[in-house]
Amino acid sequence: MKTFLLTCLTVLAFSMASCGNAGSGELTRALAAELLNKRLASPSISAIGFQNDGLTRAVNDGVLAKEDWNDGVFTHTRYRFTEKGLKMVGGFLADGADKIESGAYGATAFGNTAPVLHLKVSVGETVSAVTGIAKYPNSTTYAGVTFTTAYTIPTEMSAMRAYIFTGRTTTALFTKYDDGWRVAEVEH
Repeated sequence: MKTFLLTCLTVLAFSMASCGNAGSGELTRALAAELLNKRLASPSISAIGFQNDGLTRAVNDGVLAKEDWNDGVFTHTRYRFTEKGLKMVGGFLADGADKIESGAYGATAFGNTAPVLHLKVSVGETVSAVTGIAKYPNSTTYAGVTFTTAYTIPTEMSAMRAYIFTGRTTTALFTKYDDGWRVAEVEH
């Protein structure tokens, strides 16, 4: 009986150690990054925003052509991929996304009016760094984590990195359960 009990305790100890989070109960940056990478493993990014000056640089470099058009009331600006630009996106551009609208009537992401690149196939992201962990006051079961990611942009599109965002900074809510910490929610 003692042998059986000792074997069970040994198996339990190894199981807890392999979880990486059950031993100390502390949410570390390394553990947060590991759990976030598991959560972000499946590709989900299908629209990537242009950097603040990315459109201007893309026009200057001949990747996009700027076009103004009037709807009868307002003059709008849109951008069209040039032959050079279409080669740079390597066939990953979503159908019908060869024109990029700018402004309130344009293609937007994340609730703003920044022009975006719509992709045919979603890309993934990995955690670059966990930049902070904030424990909620009077709580041992909730923590907020701020982190940065890098998008897994296909090699064929690597030239577009000069114009588009290549990752993001966001936050996640973690909840501590009896078996360790889990990602409850990631802000998009």
